[in-house]
Amino acid sequence: MNTKYVVDTNVLVHWLLKPDGLSAKIINSFTLELFTPSHAIEELTDHSEVWIQKNPRVNLNQFVDSLSAFMDIVHPPYDPKADDFANQLLKDVDPDDVPFLTVALMKGANIWSYNKHFDKLPVARVKSEDLRDRAQYELPELWMLLNSYGP
Repeated sequence: MNTKYVVDTNVLVHWLLKPDGLSAKIINSFTLELFTPSHAIEELTDHSEVWIQKNPRVNLNQFVDSLSAFMDIVHPPYDPKADDFANQLLKDVDPDDVPFLTVALMKGANIWSYNKHFDKLPVARVKSEDLRDRAQYELPELWMLLNSYGP
């Protein structure tokens, strides 16, 4: 099992809004090699009012400051070949997701996202539930950590 994943903003939002949820448990396990483009931080901060409205206890600044402890924040400039290829594939689908695909291509990683359009691209897309289910057979350390939290 490839243990390298590029974390999409929607997964970060799940973690932000549900700090005890499945996405948070997986990220907090430190069993995967995680990356996210700096663009994800921009997307989080651009919609800060929405996150605070959904969960008034959200401290977005603290959350953003802590991200680099859990994953590698990848900043431009990106590999030009990977970036050009990602632009070609996503220009008519979702140009905002180009940095995520670019980083995935650069790092040899899969994409952890809830966006279905990644299913049509040359990288694997997984959801938190997929990671949990696969951990039982492919990542026993993660499986044990997830099950230690209780129901």
